[in-house]
Amino acid sequence: MGQSDFVGIDKSRYSPLEGLLSQFTVATQYAEGSNPAYISTVEAVPNRAPPTAGVSPGFRLRASNRFQSSSYSVMPPVTLSNGADAASEESIDLPLFDISQETPELGRAIVKSAAKWGFLWIAGSPASESGGDGGLYDLNEETVDHVFDISRSFFKDSPVSEKEECRIKNNRGFVGMHVENLDPTKHERGDFKQAFNLADPDPATGQWRQPIPTTFKKNDAALRDFHARCRRIATRILRLIALGLSIDDVDWLVRSHENASHSARFLYYPSLQSDSDYDPEADIRAGAHSDYGSITLLFTRPDQPGLEILTPEGKTWASVPVFPENYHSKTFPPIVVNIGDLLSYWTNGLLKSTVHRVVVAPPSDNDGKSDSDRFSIAIFVQPADDTVLTPIPSPLIEERAADFKGKIVGHGGGVADTEALSSLTAGQHLSSRLRATYGSVYTEERLVKLCAFGFLFATIYRLFSPWRIVIEIRSASAPPNTIPDPTPDIVVQDDIPIEILEEFVINDDIEQNFGPLEESFQKLIREPPKPPKRSRDESIKLIYDSKSPNDWLDLVEGHDDHGLMALTKVTQRYIYQKQNPSGCDGQKFLILNKFPGDDAFGLGAIVQRISDYLSVAIQTNSILLYSEDSSPGEHFIQEPAEGGDESCGRSFDCIFQKLSKCKSKSQKGMESKVQSVFDMPGHDTATVIDAEAYLQKHGTQIPPVFEAALRSIQPDITSEMLKYWWRAQAAAYIMRLNKKASARMKEFRLGTDTKQLGIQWDVNGQPQDVDFPFPMPEGTISMHVRHGDKGSEMRLVPFNDYVVRAEKFTAENPLGSWKRAFLSTEDPNVIEQMKSMARVTPFSYSGSNARWTWYWSEIPRLNTSPEIQLREFGNRTDLTIKWLLQLVMAIECDVFVGTRGSGWNRLIDSLRCVWLASCKQPFLEVGLENDWAGYGP
Repeated sequence: MGQSDFVGIDKSRYSPLEGLLSQFTVATQYAEGSNPAYISTVEAVPNRAPPTAGVSPGFRLRASNRFQSSSYSVMPPVTLSNGADAASEESIDLPLFDISQETPELGRAIVKSAAKWGFLWIAGSPASESGGDGGLYDLNEETVDHVFDISRSFFKDSPVSEKEECRIKNNRGFVGMHVENLDPTKHERGDFKQAFNLADPDPATGQWRQPIPTTFKKNDAALRDFHARCRRIATRILRLIALGLSIDDVDWLVRSHENASHSARFLYYPSLQSDSDYDPEADIRAGAHSDYGSITLLFTRPDQPGLEILTPEGKTWASVPVFPENYHSKTFPPIVVNIGDLLSYWTNGLLKSTVHRVVVAPPSDNDGKSDSDRFSIAIFVQPADDTVLTPIPSPLIEERAADFKGKIVGHGGGVADTEALSSLTAGQHLSSRLRATYGSVYTEERLVKLCAFGFLFATIYRLFSPWRIVIEIRSASAPPNTIPDPTPDIVVQDDIPIEILEEFVINDDIEQNFGPLEESFQKLIREPPKPPKRSRDESIKLIYDSKSPNDWLDLVEGHDDHGLMALTKVTQRYIYQKQNPSGCDGQKFLILNKFPGDDAFGLGAIVQRISDYLSVAIQTNSILLYSEDSSPGEHFIQEPAEGGDESCGRSFDCIFQKLSKCKSKSQKGMESKVQSVFDMPGHDTATVIDAEAYLQKHGTQIPPVFEAALRSIQPDITSEMLKYWWRAQAAAYIMRLNKKASARMKEFRLGTDTKQLGIQWDVNGQPQDVDFPFPMPEGTISMHVRHGDKGSEMRLVPFNDYVVRAEKFTAENPLGSWKRAFLSTEDPNVIEQMKSMARVTPFSYSGSNARWTWYWSEIPRLNTSPEIQLREFGNRTDLTIKWLLQLVMAIECDVFVGTRGSGWNRLIDSLRCVWLASCKQPFLEVGLENDWAGYGP
């Protein structure tokens, strides 16, 4: 006889519970070819077994009779044309539990059932003879019936237009018939069902996380109440599982799930006409699958069966009845609870994630329809995406670790690399499960979406790109505050020659201005570092005290060259001189208007785009200026009529040093449809030039003068590095704070209107407040966690990933680093996580000190787009300066953890290299390692 499939549980731990243990049967495994239907019991059921708290009498009766011979009936497997096996003729009896009491005995019973079947029943309400407290259930028949009525009304009564308005997006919303295919390996057509995925409300805002159909809006309170009740039931089950796993901290699992978004999936399997194209051998209502999260709660309706689970042998299907035998209610079915892939993986395979499907009887010749419509509601419970799947502190799980290594979980494969358990996050687990389950199907689907998106993006880009520069050669005789009507004078063509622009291009030699660069650079790198003009702390303080452009030049030129990007001092001086000639008369001006869709851009994206126009200005020997009527990034600046600065309007001149000391009459009166104008005295004709075509022809955004200089010292420098280098240099010039903004930022930094906070844990593990130092202490780690709306452009990296990466660094450098970090983010949830995160990895692996010291600013935060935050939180200019303060405090640090997929992280990377000469300090990438390459046009 083979070993029990209940591997990893030491029965001696349950020795006081003979009555409880005797109520379970355990399947035995046999060598290949043996009878899979044979199930033996581990222990006989004593007739005198006492009632056990939490286990219903009905279950006790079935366990003592039916389970002794076989836990389910099995038909000989019949292979269908689609590769599926036939369902069993008889149904399976799952263990049934009453959770109105919370005891270790009940927890161990639930774990034992989950380890064998992966499925169990939770009574929808306690039986009267159980003595349980029905108030602890949080659910009742009336509540559940009402939610099913809402679901039925939506699917059967709502117009198609209402459903289509909520079409599924980001795994939320309406799913039509045949849209989803849970088992694409065996079924060519999508599942015969409709669904609506409803995430619970955002606890931070109280708002739904998605568009809500009218039917749901009318029942808003009922749906919120149902979500809350289900969350409390899930919490009770997680606590019981923790008790059953012998976890000392009974809320260990609960804490990992309390900030996560749980989803309700309303499911509708419509009855089918006998003449429908449903093929029982090729189609199915819900394909074979396993759930991906921790646990699932399934609510069903009386007389609506259909759920089938794959038996432990994995060769046959067994149907799950709606009601267990001898159940105390005939109108309120018990809740079906099943273990998901994540919890199975998290417990080293102890708890079983079982494959299941939904089969509804096909149309019969007698009534012309399948038996009836079928409705169900599934509640998917999962931890927060950034939850690190560190081993659950359970002796039952620890003893399975060696056997579990390299195993897979879930239908269609799973996460095979189980060695990464200590650092894998729940979000990464989900992504891995999707790829493993669907393989090439999943990949091809993504490629199709990417291709479609790429085509759409290319079309929109061609039509509306702010890089499509309009250069108008102004008439010298035009009135100073007006722009001539472009219609009669400007000929707009798609393929206009760019030679007109190129006639302005200068063949400037940077060495004419600054000497032989290659010789100087080679000499520099052979020389030992020179003491800088000022200390690290003095350089940081100069940023807050800067008043003039000369202060910024002095800041850069006071650094030792070894800590700067190559040619930084030469480049910053060159840009300044080109933008600020000795005289402004007779100069050409490139004047930049607001970008199309500008309000949707973050500060990093705006600065990146300005940098390319600065390149065009340098190449055409002109001076870049902002329009005074409508300029790039104006949504970051407060309206003068609402308390803003009238002297600068709504341009970046309100917070940054002016791009130039020069002015042009064409800065006023620009039409909104004109992207930019080229003001050149002495010309009386106007011509449209496509600067995008010009930049594409030359293959790079960097001015050729700098490319030549860089290639003179590094001949094999890549084109991507040239672009990244130039945009860093341009950002450092564009974002030099002016006197007023520097002073305001210093006020915020030192605590006026904005608190700077700190927390650390003492040797006893107790948190305590600490002072926020100025400047940041040496060795402080910067972490900028970009969330908000960035998920539409890149994979959002969970906060835990940042901390794990930083702890790895401190462990690798214990003599030179401390676990001390400054955290910036727009996501208030990240701040809350940080306040309880003393450490992630064990102390022996985490560096020189045991626990983190955290620093952060108390500023308004909303996990959404910059524009929504600017609208919500008062003075736009002040909020922008507070954000810039986060940027400057980040570059005060000496180690940087982030992802360059975020424009803000790229700004941190750029400005630290120019303003504070910390380019040789480590940047620890938590996103894709080449995120700095290929971003932007």
